[in-house]
Amino acid sequence: MQENTTKELKTPMTTKQKVWFGVKIALNVVFYILILLVLLFSISNIRAKNKNDQIPNIFGKGYLNVLSDSMTGDNEDSFNTGDMIIVKIANKKNISKLEVGNIVTFYDYRLASNKGAGSALDTHRIVYIDKTNNDSYVYYTVGDKIAKQLNFDASKLNADNYLTILNSLGSNNYQAFGSTEIRGIYSGKWSGFGKTIQTINNHFIAIIIVPVAILLVFEIGVLVLNIMRAREEKLKLEMKETSQELANQETISADEKEKLKAELRAELLKEMLKESDNEEESKEKEENK
Repeated sequence: MQENTTKELKTPMTTKQKVWFGVKIALNVVFYILILLVLLFSISNIRAKNKNDQIPNIFGKGYLNVLSDSMTGDNEDSFNTGDMIIVKIANKKNISKLEVGNIVTFYDYRLASNKGAGSALDTHRIVYIDKTNNDSYVYYTVGDKIAKQLNFDASKLNADNYLTILNSLGSNNYQAFGSTEIRGIYSGKWSGFGKTIQTINNHFIAIIIVPVAILLVFEIGVLVLNIMRAREEKLKLEMKETSQELANQETISADEKEKLKAELRAELLKEMLKESDNEEESKEKEENK
């Protein structure tokens, strides 16, 4: 019995198809990354929602909307109302490396009555660091706006005069606190982006949750459709293979029939020849009599 085997050859993708396939994969990756970031950001906000001294953060990076103009100034790292600042979440290691001129986010007891994530925090520039007798530190900060208005120069502060000069600014224009009050260390800003973040926070469900839910449903629908198409293609391939096998079986059966017919004809011919020889022998015997 002979068997005919065939291999199904896939049509290679064109360059256009390859590009589109790559784009779809890239878009899916970006989409799922955004979903993950939104989820992490949401969890972070929920955890810090009722803690006015905590910074919502992702992977050790905090993001704060600037609500006042106290840090408006001429320094490269000054920032304005409506900006968004990025801070590294404070820890013992990075606090120990603080220097005069660094900008820190700290818990401000004067804002303790405020409610909401990070609402009791302030962000100003360190102008002096005082080491106490028990080897702890007190950090003194001033906003860039006040410093500019009063022509304040932090480089003139020293152990003998810093309190006199700072008090001359007014008790509301500088802050003093220990390392335990520091929550974050400034690392960058996105100009004007704070307004966008504030809008998102105020309409989080409408701007983030609903669109993400719609996209997620759409992606699930596309996934289900692709699975159904894959199953359909698999079923078609199986049906084609089954049809091919049946056709092969029919071909083999036909060949066997032809072979049987040929063998039968050969047997009949053999019988006929045998009968013919017998008749000739009979005739010869009769003639000899």
